[in-house]
Parts: sequence; structure tokens; C-alpha cells
Amino acid sequence: MLDQFKPIFKLYWLDVRFSYMIFWIILLSTSLFFVGLSYYISNGDIFIGGGIAIYIYLMIHALINVSETLPYALGMGSTRKKYMQGTIVCSVILAAVTTILEFVYFKVFSIAILGLDYPENIRISFFNLEGFSPTFLLGLEFGLCLFILAFFQLISILYYRYGYTPFYFLFAIFLLLIMTPLGNVGKYFFGILDNVENAMYPLLILVMIGTVLSLLFSWLVLRNSPSKPARG
Repeated sequence: MLDQFKPIFKLYWLDVRFSYMIFWIILLSTSLFFVGLSYYISNGDIFIGGGIAIYIYLMIHALINVSETLPYALGMGSTRKKYMQGTIVCSVILAAVTTILEFVYFKVFSIAILGLDYPENIRISFFNLEGFSPTFLLGLEFGLCLFILAFFQLISILYYRYGYTPFYFLFAIFLLLIMTPLGNVGKYFFGILDNVENAMYPLLILVMIGTVLSLLFSWLVLRNSPSKPARG
């Protein structure tokens, strides 16, 4: 059965391996730079946290992955169904590996900063949130990484099949929502996120729902998509 997914796995690996390694080298290098910089900055806090950078990397990867791998996968005899299934498996693996590496990254810097008596103005973000177990935070981070991959893969598939056309409509809908009473839903959501402690469990539920819906819509769009991407 795994033989059917080998073309997808191979394409996914070839697409991600180099950029992923370069990303982590840059992230570690910049973190070390800011730790060193903390010795010379006494005012203000320096935050050591790669969360946003990791999310941006995953977003960019998901946006370009479909156009770079789908035509080749179809050309190698893979079906759209197998491509979708293989991509989901690869996304789960990438999200899990990223979460584990991020956890190790934070722990190593936390131990180093505490053990080497670094200045007090350094802060380690996310995994040091009090009141939540490391298991829950790991699960939440894995969910966030997987949601980002699934959601922006959906965006990539929409562009692959329809070009820019659906995004004009989505932008118009977005403008309508923020100019009507429905915009209060967004205000309520971001109001929850203002309080991190109260936001964690609702955020986990929203992430799970968003991931499932993104994957579902991705398949509905992908299953009848052409072998070549749309233009314009």
C-alpha cells in the first residue's frame, strides 16, 4: 500500500528538505545573536521565541507546495485521492517534527539561560506558560502547525484550480463582514485571545475544527482539478 504513496513522499521530501534545514539554521543563529546582544542591552526585554517565524515558514511552504508537487505527482501516475492522502500524512509528519524541534529549541535555550546566569531581561515564550502542562502545549502547538499547513494548502489548491478569481470574492466577503454586525464575531474572538490563559482551550477547539474543514474543502476542490494550474 505504501508503494502508492512513494511518489508523493519523495516529492514532498525533495521540496522541503533544503528549505527546512536552512530555516532552522537561521532561527538558531538569530537566537544566539539576541542572547549575545542581551549583554549590551539593559533596558527592555529580549524575547527568544521562534513561534511566529515557524508559522510563517509553514505558511509559505504550504502555499507553494501544491503547484510544485501536484503536476509531477500526477505525471508519475498518482491519483488526486492518493496525492491528497499522501500530503495529509506528510503534513502530519512535518507538524510533529516541527513541534518536537521547537520544544527542544526552547528547552535548550531555557536551560542555557538559567544555567549560565544570563541577564534577566531575556524571556522564553510559549512553552513557559504557567498553568498548562507541557503535553497540552505540545498538542496545541502541533495542532497550530497542522492547521497552518492545512489552511494554506487549501489556499494553494484554490489558486491552482481557479487562479486569482476566488480571492476577489473572499476579499469582498471579508470587507462585508468587518463592516456589518457580523464583525462582532471577530472582535469577540480576538477579545478572547487578549487573555492568553482563557484562550488556550477555545483556541485548541477552533484549530481542530479549522483543520478538518480546511482538509475537507481542499479535497472537494482538488478532486476535479486539472493537471495544470490555472493562470490569472
